[in-house]
Amino acid sequence: MKQLLRILFWALYFTIAFRICFRTPLNSIVFGIEAIVTGLLILYILLQILLALNGKILFSRYEIFLCFMLIFPFWSAAASYLEWGQPLFYGIATQRSFFLFITGFYLLYALKKGIVDLDVIKKSFLVVSWGSFIGFLVASQVINPANYIETDFVGYNELKGGYIFKLVVTFITLGSLYYFISFFKKGRFLYLLLGLTLFGYLVYVRQDRSIILTTVATIGLYFINHELHRKFFKGIFSFLVLTCVVTAILLSTGTDTIQVYFKKYDNIIKTLEGSQTTESSTNMRRIETIKVMPYIKKNPIIGSGELSLKWKNGFARIFGYMYPTDIGIVGELFLYGILGVLLLNSQFLLGWYYAAKAQNFNEDIFFLTCKFTLFTFFIDSLTAGQTVYYSANSIIIITILYFYSKRNSQQISPTIT
Repeated sequence: MKQLLRILFWALYFTIAFRICFRTPLNSIVFGIEAIVTGLLILYILLQILLALNGKILFSRYEIFLCFMLIFPFWSAAASYLEWGQPLFYGIATQRSFFLFITGFYLLYALKKGIVDLDVIKKSFLVVSWGSFIGFLVASQVINPANYIETDFVGYNELKGGYIFKLVVTFITLGSLYYFISFFKKGRFLYLLLGLTLFGYLVYVRQDRSIILTTVATIGLYFINHELHRKFFKGIFSFLVLTCVVTAILLSTGTDTIQVYFKKYDNIIKTLEGSQTTESSTNMRRIETIKVMPYIKKNPIIGSGELSLKWKNGFARIFGYMYPTDIGIVGELFLYGILGVLLLNSQFLLGWYYAAKAQNFNEDIFFLTCKFTLFTFFIDSLTAGQTVYYSANSIIIITILYFYSKRNSQQISPTIT
């Protein structure tokens, strides 16, 4: 019972850190819980900094890096004040997600002190994965998203069947990677089935092209790096099963659905070519990019900052429809400038550095899952602003990789599978 409660506690912790319920009808409740947790974490980090300044504890270089990354709410606030005249309070408040970086700091403390171990973290990850899958699947079947069209968690896309929920599927992606890697490592068909179940949600229900493509690319990268020579048959088998499952689902809904489904990917090519597409959401991203380009040229170093909706209706007053995260790395350049983007994305280099230092764990499935999940976060940040509103996602994974690297240097045998 004690172990179960520990797993559930950390599952809740990661649900808050990764903002899994951020875009749901539970928004108001989630914001309240997040505000309380963020406040407690800020008090915790301030106490730790005071203890470090008094010489009572010693920060590692990684912990110093985590503290330094808390500069972004103030960075954005200063940039938005200089460009738009927005009061600093609004600028800091609208970038409050960066304070969730402290979740990585506390996680590392808990790991070092033995409050939690990697096995509990792995199990809590899987709890959130299946909890997200079940909850979101039920919601998509019993709740009409059109009832929430005025919110930011519902959008309209004619190629996806009309109104859709824009739910946070981070852990569904992570879970599918875990089970696919488990299948490659252990060869049990059950793992393939579980991976396909989670991935099937991404393909058939969520239908987010960037998430689907980055997940497929990540699985391919893992296969090339770890499995190409000794497990080629499993890779081919998995691909064929996945192709059959997706094709069967599409055929069950008619040939028109197949044409519509693949038309979404054709629109990606047209967008890269700079052409007009038949999809309003894709065209809107082109328009958003055009709108921000003059400001990127005007403030190339530190950016123009984020505007709060509570201050003169935010960007809507200036641009109309505008969400910088819609346009990925271009939106990051608009918000933080070249210097800010380099600093923000330096975390991925750090994560890969720690992963490289933990080579003794290359047979550890959870380690490999974290390592390749970080790759999906990086790719997603280029297309969908992953590091802005969900900044703690990558830092939790990097913290785990950092802990693995320290275990590696101490020559502790891997035990997590």
